[in-house]
This record gives sequence, C-alpha cells and structure tokens, in this order.
Amino acid sequence: MGYTFVCKKADLRKEVENYFNGDLPSEELLKLSDDLFGNCGHVCSDIMDAIDYYTGYGDKAEFATKRLLPIYKPFD
Repeated sequence: MGYTFVCKKADLRKEVENYFNGDLPSEELLKLSDDLFGNCGHVCSDIMDAIDYYTGYGDKAEFATKRLLPIYKPFD
C-alpha cells in the first residue's frame, strides 16, 4: 500500500527512532508525513466547514483538498 514503509522486523526499532528523530532516509517519507499529519490543529474547523458546506449553510470547500484517497479499493 502507498502509505506503508516496508522494513525487516529487526530494523523496525531503528527505523522508528530515525522517524521520530527526523533522520528519515528519503524525501518521500517526509511528504507522506506531511500528507498524513499536516492538518494537525485545523481538523475541527475543517469538519465544521464540511458540515456547513454539505448542509447548505456554508460555501467554503477547501476542506475537500485534504482528502487522502486509497490506492486500492475493495472488490465487489
């Protein structure tokens, strides 16, 4: 999946410590982190904007730009 980082179990502790220390091996992981956690502190206002927008009481639709879409979808 696009949001996972694959490593051996023996290397997991080192990789997690590198992540939290900011010693990441690639720019791709930094972008992934920004995509996943970049909206911290604004979630409540975005939820309220979405509620207002979908109930017809608001016109701000910037909240929709922050959606993460899955790469894989269930098969039916």
